[in-house]
Amino acid sequence: MGRKSSLGKTPIGKASIGSLIAVSAAALLGACSSSAQTSVISVSASFYPIAEIVRTVGGNEIDVQDLTPIGHDAHDTELTAKQLQRLEKSSIIFYFGDDFQPGSQKAIESQSSQKIVDLFEPSTVNGKELVVPRISIDSTCQGCESGKELDPHVWLNPSHMITLTQIVQERLSQLAPQKRDFFVSRATTYMNQLSELGELIDSSFQRCESTILATEHNSFGYFTSRAKLSPLPLAGYSPDQSVSGKELTSLTALLKKSNVSTVFDEPSLASDLVKQVANSIGAQVDSLNAVESITDEQLSAGESYISIMKDNIQKMKKALRCS
Repeated sequence: MGRKSSLGKTPIGKASIGSLIAVSAAALLGACSSSAQTSVISVSASFYPIAEIVRTVGGNEIDVQDLTPIGHDAHDTELTAKQLQRLEKSSIIFYFGDDFQPGSQKAIESQSSQKIVDLFEPSTVNGKELVVPRISIDSTCQGCESGKELDPHVWLNPSHMITLTQIVQERLSQLAPQKRDFFVSRATTYMNQLSELGELIDSSFQRCESTILATEHNSFGYFTSRAKLSPLPLAGYSPDQSVSGKELTSLTALLKKSNVSTVFDEPSLASDLVKQVANSIGAQVDSLNAVESITDEQLSAGESYISIMKDNIQKMKKALRCS
């Protein structure tokens, strides 16, 4: 006959019960902690403006990977092996299609169609179809030839950032319905701030000596359309687009005729074109930030899309001599 267990004969004392409760509580706490960690939504965003929206709406309920490295040009981004691994593990991926970032787009669109969101495409939010209206590259451009290519820089109008925020909030809420109220609250606060930024644009350029905004490349069409300014870019929307000698002569003449006193470059672009043109017409050079990426220094200083846009507005007002 086998040895009997003493469990049934030995009474369990208070200390033993306390130990069991402590062990059970620790196990439960560990399980809850593990569950809380795994409940955080893994998100990838193709570049900074989208990443800011996702972080702002998602808060500590999400973990965001910005696929465009800090301080890098968004157009030329190529994903690393580490980023590709993270992309595979993402629950949802937000990006702009239409070959805005061809390297990133190819990798993103190789993922399951169920988890990728092209923010240029229509999305349904609260039963309504939302889409960011896009304009032709040349539709508002002084001296440009007409074309059918669509401008990708939609985020430079805060109204479009509001639409993008609504779409992001809805898609995150679909992934985690129990967190919808949290996402909606944060999105509403952010959209109110974006609305105030839009109102600042509307009021800032009503009384200006000039309405010609001379920039390095054609990225500010959505901004100038809202501000009722006329963009005069030295090159197309792609930073790699070259300018012929004939085009440069024509642009210089137009800048002189328009009494342009400031030509704007972009910090992320390494080009001598702006200095060359500015020197030829006796104009100053200043910088505008198209908010395609952000530097470590800016992040450390607490800068954001809204603060950078406000800085752009002040520089434009000075250059256009607005009161």
